[in-house]
Amino acid sequence: MSSYSHRSNTQRVNQMTTSNDLAFQAICKEAERNPSIIGLFLGGSRGKGMPKPHSDYDVYIIVKDGMAASVESSLKGTNAPFHEFSKENDIIVLTMDGLKAYPPWAGDGYETYDFLYLKAIVDKTGMVQAIIKEKSIRHVKPEDINLKIDAYINFFYRSLKCIRDGYDLGARLEANTSMAILLDLLFAIHDRPTPYGKYMVWELDKHPLEKLPVTNQVLLHNVKQVLDDASIDAQRFLFGIVENICREAGFNAQIDGWGEEPLRFMREFKPGK
Repeated sequence: MSSYSHRSNTQRVNQMTTSNDLAFQAICKEAERNPSIIGLFLGGSRGKGMPKPHSDYDVYIIVKDGMAASVESSLKGTNAPFHEFSKENDIIVLTMDGLKAYPPWAGDGYETYDFLYLKAIVDKTGMVQAIIKEKSIRHVKPEDINLKIDAYINFFYRSLKCIRDGYDLGARLEANTSMAILLDLLFAIHDRPTPYGKYMVWELDKHPLEKLPVTNQVLLHNVKQVLDDASIDAQRFLFGIVENICREAGFNAQIDGWGEEPLRFMREFKPGK
């Protein structure tokens, strides 16, 4: 890429950011002024305080019952003042009940992380922040932990068997699947929402998992090794961490249910044996 092209792209990003920043400030003023609007907060990277130069704005505007359509039209309609802003950024207009039910795909546990650490910028009733806080809490049941333990061990076991039988691609696929489940399990057993991948390092740096017997750096180093080449040593190291944490939390039966021989295989298997 030429230096001119690089400068042009950088200038465009800076111009876009400046324009978006000014537009967002104006939206905040409109939210304060407009009696139909009762709350406003930012989601995404900006809401969590870790924006990048290309980060867009996820603006949540909470309105009185029956006012969602008119407020949305007044903000982002064809001739509305923030129409151009809404082409590159999200303006989500919801009632209080709509916020409680948002997002429509809620149910896999990740939506709680969407609301974690967010702060209401405008909250005329005091209820918006309360709803944000409630939606950021992960409610984990013991049976959920049991399912995650089984799923993680299953893919770890399958990866080792693929290595034993010479299925290199299969070993990598099974191992990679196990890593997402492992991280979700570790956060679940701490009663915490699981971050999306882009937030993982930031989350662990800012808010470590207190039950981990190793540093975040050691944990993620081994996760990366598994993702790179299905490393047996890294997989077994991580299995040891999961087993210890789960046993200390009282989930012995779920692990022991795998049987003595499969567990011995997972702890001791070496290629060529």
